[in-house]
Amino acid sequence: MSGGGILGTGTSALLTYQRALQTTGHNIANVGTEGFSRQRLELGARTSGSGGLGSGVEGLGVRRVVDQFVDLRLGMNISAESQQRTLAEFASQLDNLLADPQAGLTPALSNFYAAIEDVATDPTSTAARQQLLAQGQGLVDRFAQLEGRIEDQRVIVNGRIGNAVDEVNQLSRGIAELNRSIIEARGRQGGREPNDLLDERDQLVRDLSERLAISTVEQSDGSLNVYGGRGQSLVVGQEATELQVRPQGADPNRLEIGVRNGSAFIVVTDNMSGGSLGALLETRDTLLDPASNSLGRIAVALTDQFNELHRAGMDLRGEAGGAFFSRPAPEVLSNLGNAADGVPGLVIDDISELSSSDYQLRFDGSDWVLRRLQDG
Repeated sequence: MSGGGILGTGTSALLTYQRALQTTGHNIANVGTEGFSRQRLELGARTSGSGGLGSGVEGLGVRRVVDQFVDLRLGMNISAESQQRTLAEFASQLDNLLADPQAGLTPALSNFYAAIEDVATDPTSTAARQQLLAQGQGLVDRFAQLEGRIEDQRVIVNGRIGNAVDEVNQLSRGIAELNRSIIEARGRQGGREPNDLLDERDQLVRDLSERLAISTVEQSDGSLNVYGGRGQSLVVGQEATELQVRPQGADPNRLEIGVRNGSAFIVVTDNMSGGSLGALLETRDTLLDPASNSLGRIAVALTDQFNELHRAGMDLRGEAGGAFFSRPAPEVLSNLGNAADGVPGLVIDDISELSSSDYQLRFDGSDWVLRRLQDG
């Protein structure tokens, strides 16, 4: 080997390992950077010279040390953990509200039943009768307080749904912008991967996973398409889908999520699942709505049953008893999209047939169709 060949081999080794040291320094400097992946200089033998003699080492490129399978599982676990944490938060609050030994429904019912027993023991006692009236009013107030607290939770959930959608939009825009930067960087670098930009995008994807279950598909140009929940597109190439929130037409107290397509608003609420956003929708549909409806069902059943017993009794003047509790008319909401402004009336004939579900009445062009929403 000539002196020049030896010098060339040594020079290539020095330059290559200088790049390796720079890569190591970059790793050390970013040890506290969120989402940073360790980078490694891939080494390879330089093309052999004449006679098949080796000519040293060269750097083939700096690559990220990542495991796509681990990243996929991590994203799924982040989404599931966020979903369960959010559900547990609201389930715990609702359980504490309804089961509170002082402010729950049970102590108010116990006090009311105790007052009934006192009147039954001494029907002529004015004090016992006044106490029954007071405990009856206390029970009514407790129902109202509990329903008010559930509605307070609903307001909180609606606010957090709006915030979560804003965060999803912001993260989606960030991913789309990074897709653009990655495509441009690959073009400038002859196809080499812009590792730090890829790390930044992966971190945004993980942050998005916390809000929503997602799936990703990498494209040949280096961009990443992102789909949320049950297939709703969030990022396609360099474009991000803007999600919007608005009150439902059938119930203004409930929010629905959709996307704009020209002047049309396409509802995609059912496509949102997983993460904190999916948990908030699930909290509303499986915790707050059933709790509110069940509370109302208990109140209606108690009102009708006790009023029936009370009418069978006599007052101090020997006259037949009347209704002890008054029951408000069932609430019927008209859809904001209705062509007519009429609202149908509702009468409950048999409380034993009541369920804790909401109902939807629709006209299909020829007939009226009543659908129980919990069953679809």
